[in-house]
Amino acid sequence: MPIITKKQKLLVAIWLFLIVYGIDFELFPLINYDGSAVNQVIILFSTLLLGIYIFPMSLAIRFLKNHLKTPNKFLIIALISGGLITGWLSSIGNGLVYSLLQSIGFDSYFLQDWEAALTAPFVEESIKALMTFAIIYFFKAFKKETVFMTGLTVGFGFQIVEDFAYILTDATEHIDFSIGTALSRMSGALSSHYLYTSVFTLGIFLLVTKSNDIPKKKIITWTILPVFLHFLWNSPLNVSSVVSAVLVTIAIFLFVDVLSFIYQKPSMNH
Repeated sequence: MPIITKKQKLLVAIWLFLIVYGIDFELFPLINYDGSAVNQVIILFSTLLLGIYIFPMSLAIRFLKNHLKTPNKFLIIALISGGLITGWLSSIGNGLVYSLLQSIGFDSYFLQDWEAALTAPFVEESIKALMTFAIIYFFKAFKKETVFMTGLTVGFGFQIVEDFAYILTDATEHIDFSIGTALSRMSGALSSHYLYTSVFTLGIFLLVTKSNDIPKKKIITWTILPVFLHFLWNSPLNVSSVVSAVLVTIAIFLFVDVLSFIYQKPSMNH
């Protein structure tokens, strides 16, 4: 029996195509950037600042992976897919939803304020969840621990590339914004995409599998709240540091609640 079936070969080919396209999509602005050498050094320094959260979080993910006995292949594929596929698909999806909102009559001034809240939470969370379940389905690994860790790593990959994209976009518009943007992205990293995706995908998985391990009300909360928090974070309602701190605090409590469920009771099913 072949190690990989024809269907799996086709899926791998599609995955590689999406990855290659994603590399070009994400690096194109940098390749075509014609700023001065000083500006390029500033961009490099700003990007390296992201390592202040990337390295500790990578170590935390590794720790969780070892405890939950998640194979390396899941996290490697999830990180690459989250960074180089879900990002550009979300960019296209956000644009399509924005065009749809315009076509059905939403006021342009209203959309100027609410576009990020009405597009990204729904488009990005859907695409990241689909990528997570595609990986789970490919390997036929239907365990809550694997779903949680795969979703977390897909979200983490998305988060890293998105932060890089924000730095590069702001640098091309005004180089003085680069370091400030990096610091801003770092400050929001504690409750960003890794958290939304891990909780959201686990909630969906527990709903679909009709889990009796915890009350259904809590499962529904885990499914809805990440999208709602993402919506509030992107909305004009997030107007101050106090509001941001409240949203981050709620998000972290949500993640700890989910983590306590996953971490203490690893499944024995394979």
